[in-house]
Amino acid sequence: MYYIQKNGVPTITNDPNEVTKENFLVEPGGENRIWVKLTKYEFDQKTGDKVMLVNQINALNPGDFEFCVHNWRQNDITIEMLHDPRPELKGDGVEEKLAKLKAKAEEESKAKAEEEANAVAEGEAKAKAEEEAKAKAEEEAKAKAEEEAKTKAEEEAKAKAEEDANAKAAAEGKKTEGKTK
Repeated sequence: MYYIQKNGVPTITNDPNEVTKENFLVEPGGENRIWVKLTKYEFDQKTGDKVMLVNQINALNPGDFEFCVHNWRQNDITIEMLHDPRPELKGDGVEEKLAKLKAKAEEESKAKAEEEANAVAEGEAKAKAEEEAKAKAEEEAKAKAEEEAKTKAEEEAKAKAEEDANAKAAAEGKKTEGKTK
């Protein structure tokens, strides 16, 4: 027994030939099942006419449906979906899926651009830190060179002062030697 809508009025029929996707009504309690119409034709070798071998309507749980589809297709059975409660396969959700995919792609590209910007900023910060370290090293080297020059100048001045003092002492010593003679 199948529920169909004939001339705008719900009716019951036993003939699967009368059932189409457009006029099919899901029976109460069967809303969560997948309803399909299976048809298989074969040619009669004697007459050459197309003969219908299978014409039936099945209601299956979604998990069972996935298993059966493979077998039906292998046996050349035509499958017409009459009712499918799975939301991911309904046509009216396509725009929502596309919007979600587009949003996800935009989010990924935004994250990638942000990552690239962070990498550039990190590279610039690293280069600036290297420049600062180089400038600091140059300042330290300059300060060290100045310190060494200052120390050297002080040592030279001290050595010259000692030399001058020795020279003066030697000159005074000669004078005193000359006076005592």
